[in-house]
Amino acid sequence: MLKKLVLFLVLAAFALVAYNYVTTGRLALVPTASLSEEEQAINEMADQVRALVKNAAAAGRAAGLSGIDTTQEIEAARIQLQAIQTKAKELGKQASEKTREQLSRLQAELDRAKKDLGVR
Repeated sequence: MLKKLVLFLVLAAFALVAYNYVTTGRLALVPTASLSEEEQAINEMADQVRALVKNAAAAGRAAGLSGIDTTQEIEAARIQLQAIQTKAKELGKQASEKTREQLSRLQAELDRAKKDLGVR
């Protein structure tokens, strides 16, 4: 009986964490306050940056194996990074202090991504 109760509690906790991850994008047992529109936009931009770096790295690996030219993929990633950086600067103009901290982390991630892609 005790095993069933413990198993039920573990499954319930897992289901709650999974639900919170799907709805908020964070791993948490208890849902926190929902993110503001600015914070959601920053999180989306950070996800886009990570995806661009991941795709560019995959293209680079494919180019290494097959000799395919990846100039277009890298150029497209560069243009998208610039667009994200422009959006981030616009958000920073009317942002709160908390949002500015997140924007500075996003800017650091953008700088790292540009360095990884060989973009100035």
